[in-house]
Amino acid sequence: STGHYLLLDTGDLFFLRVHNNQVESDAGVYWCVATNQKGNVRSTNATLEVAVLEDEFYSMPDDIQVAEGETALISCVPPHGNPHPVVTWRKDGEDIDPATDYR
Repeated sequence: STGHYLLLDTGDLFFLRVHNNQVESDAGVYWCVATNQKGNVRSTNATLEVAVLEDEFYSMPDDIQVAEGETALISCVPPHGNPHPVVTWRKDGEDIDPATDYR
């Protein structure tokens, strides 16, 4: 719909609120065209992507019981996001770094 963006005096396109739903999406390829009595010229393309992160995990970790010395796997499938979300783990509020913690 119109009215959610403005053309500023500088020539910039200002979005008051970016839309990204089933009815309309502002995501796409944009360019500007400058025109005067001599003709017109077109800018290069600028792609607008809408970043999203859904708040529902596809799969949540479950409690497990494991005997000492055995292997264990705690699964987690993150929610949809753009860009794709990066999963990190925390234990008792502290970050776990697989590169330095070899347990």
